[in-house]
Amino acid sequence: MKFIIPSKDRADTIKQKTIRFLLRLGIDRSKIIVFVPQSQVEVYSCSDYIVEGLPDDYNLMDTLNYIHQEYLEEGEKAVRCDDDIEEMYYCSSKKSQQPITPEMFDYMIERVFLKLGDIKLAGINPTGNPFFTSSKIGLTRGSYIVGAFQMFINDREAQKRTYSSCEDVEQICNHIELHSAVVKVNCITIKTKWFGVGGLEDWRKKNVEKMIDEHQKLENEFGYLFTHKFTIGKNNKFKCKFKWKHNRMFQKEEFLTKARLY
Repeated sequence: MKFIIPSKDRADTIKQKTIRFLLRLGIDRSKIIVFVPQSQVEVYSCSDYIVEGLPDDYNLMDTLNYIHQEYLEEGEKAVRCDDDIEEMYYCSSKKSQQPITPEMFDYMIERVFLKLGDIKLAGINPTGNPFFTSSKIGLTRGSYIVGAFQMFINDREAQKRTYSSCEDVEQICNHIELHSAVVKVNCITIKTKWFGVGGLEDWRKKNVEKMIDEHQKLENEFGYLFTHKFTIGKNNKFKCKFKWKHNRMFQKEEFLTKARLY
């Protein structure tokens, strides 16, 4: 199974964070594929992963469309990661979290793909805060599963993106519309620097008008699933809050059984 990582301008960051994290979990180096601008292939080159060069003018939406529509086979299982994941945590309670072990990580992947079946997309809790987690894995028809780490069975129709500023929410909506739900592992979360140099916040500050326009178009298309409101603060800082209309989990199960407590 491949671990897919889009990246740009962060060769040092990816090696210090996501690659180090994946290698700690015992992921085979030949299964880690990093997609970068063609002009940066040499800078990113490393024995710890495989580098794939793409046209320099590709944004994240273009890169992900290439990965899902051309690089991966239909029905292929894979994991998508951001390039700045520092750690992944299992939250055993609302006050406690611990770094995920290689054994628990393997168990999570196994549980998720057993539960996927006709549902093609799974993710984890986006908050990074154990207070907002639970001990469950289940299905949801309206909940954000962070794009920084997702597990999926490739479905080219559901993975086709048209909005560059909110591709992750569009992806969730597509999967709910086509496959009725997504899987959420609510006791697993990650540590990542959302607002790092070259990250999402940098892009947002430069594309505020585009973000406003695309978020509204997305709500017009999928308004039966969510509403949103946004504010623009100091230094063009863009905040968007989604309110999902069907955000309760169902077909819930305990993530860890008594026999698998680590």
